[in-house]
Amino acid sequence: MVHLIRKAAILGLAAFGAYRLYELAKPAAEQVRPPLNDAIDNLRSAATQVRDDVVSAKDDVVDDIKIAADDQQQKLTEAAQNARHAVERESSDAASTEAATV
Repeated sequence: MVHLIRKAAILGLAAFGAYRLYELAKPAAEQVRPPLNDAIDNLRSAATQVRDDVVSAKDDVVDDIKIAADDQQQKLTEAAQNARHAVERESSDAASTEAATV
């Protein structure tokens, strides 16, 4: 029985100590809350801005890659056409030279 009373007294003192610490910390916590909320809002808006910037940059990079790919395709098409014309000229020149020698 004494053991139970001692446990109850210890728990009571612990609860009273915890409540007293709460009462001491409550005013300081209430003073910190508004600046903390402002800081959280600032961080949230900064994160949103960073996300928007990343999305915009990604779109710009994708557009630049598409333009570069289109330019490269155009250059390759022109090179292929030039090569085909050169081969056709060589073929016609060789045929005309052969016909002239026969």
